[in-house]
Amino acid sequence: MATAPAVGDVVGRYRLIEQLGSGAMGVVFRAHDPQLDREVAIKVLIEHTEERALRLLREAQAMAQLSHPNLVVVFDSGVDRGRVFLAMELVAGASLRQLFDDATRTWRDRLRAVIAAGRGLAAAHDAGIVHRDFKPENVLVDRAGRIKVADFGLSRADPGMPVERAAIAVDLTATGSVLGTPAYMSPEQHGGKLADTRSDQFAFAVTAWEAIWQVRPFQGEYLALAEAIERGDITAPPRGRGVPAELERALRRGLAVDPAARFPSVTALVDALEATLRPRRSRVLAFAVVAVLVAGGAAAAMYARHGRGSAQLDALDYTMSPIRDGLEEVPKEIDDVVHAHSEELARCYASAKSARAAGYVKLKFDIALDGHVVSVAIAQDDFTGSSLARCVAAAALGWEFPPGTASSVNLPLHFANDGGR
Repeated sequence: MATAPAVGDVVGRYRLIEQLGSGAMGVVFRAHDPQLDREVAIKVLIEHTEERALRLLREAQAMAQLSHPNLVVVFDSGVDRGRVFLAMELVAGASLRQLFDDATRTWRDRLRAVIAAGRGLAAAHDAGIVHRDFKPENVLVDRAGRIKVADFGLSRADPGMPVERAAIAVDLTATGSVLGTPAYMSPEQHGGKLADTRSDQFAFAVTAWEAIWQVRPFQGEYLALAEAIERGDITAPPRGRGVPAELERALRRGLAVDPAARFPSVTALVDALEATLRPRRSRVLAFAVVAVLVAGGAAAAMYARHGRGSAQLDALDYTMSPIRDGLEEVPKEIDDVVHAHSEELARCYASAKSARAAGYVKLKFDIALDGHVVSVAIAQDDFTGSSLARCVAAAALGWEFPPGTASSVNLPLHFANDGGR
């Protein structure tokens, strides 16, 4: 193991001036670059294998090619006396955590900062770089208020390395607090699987949730926390803050246990969050939802009674169309729920970019007595090869039906553009 550097040492060509922080794997210093006569931040990794050192150097080289206003710039990297180091832009200011703690900020202020960080994270993903440890502490806010994502792939263990839960639990007992990183780790990371861009999306969604409601979506000390994350057991957020329902739905999708059920990219999630900040009058619906009941060519409802006195709606058809016909025979409790989500259904249809003009996505819902959706399965997908069915199913996980509506619902949704009806 390489020895830790100290103030006054020279690492590469950089003279260390002041220690800014430290962690289990490395130390960060303010340093002077004599060649360019400027101050930089130097991160020196202490504990690493040769394989990890090579991977980090490759990632640093890739990051050095990126130029984005919401990313900390990497200037240089190398190995000095067995220690891997990176020279980065020195950001004078605070972290996103401190912005979260600022009582003068509204939830919209905090969300805008997270959205900016999301743009930086997405730019790194576009370059093939996974962060692996996105959280408020790894997002910096300079004195001008600019948001910069830092520490890409530099502080987490190798992807695929299982988390030692017992060891972390012992550490939690000693410190008396939940470690920050496990609270932002995805279910697949807690399960010891590979972290990818979808894992970053999960961590981003946790951060955005915390920005809005100032509580995390998953509660408990480490063992209970990890189990809640792996089950998708989200703690309901505080109400009465004027947060749009579609904002919570978007974040719940980003927090899906199954990575495939999340947004196709961080960019897609960020776009959804940003849309909720626009004035409601400027949110233009590309489509409205028209509800029609279909049975043998005639309008009718087919019900099958089940043990708990609930009804299964076997012939309910929702058609995406530019016009809402407002058919009166549609059961109001179902009609209201679907129309409340028309905007996100339209976004799913628009983003799928399917070559097929029209077709069905049939979903099977299991609904709890209190009306929340327990599970959604895709029973039919006429748009095979596009993301439409996955997008709709993931969105539907966040729907809420009136208590006692049904225990099981088969719901065919018919999507069509103007020429496909």
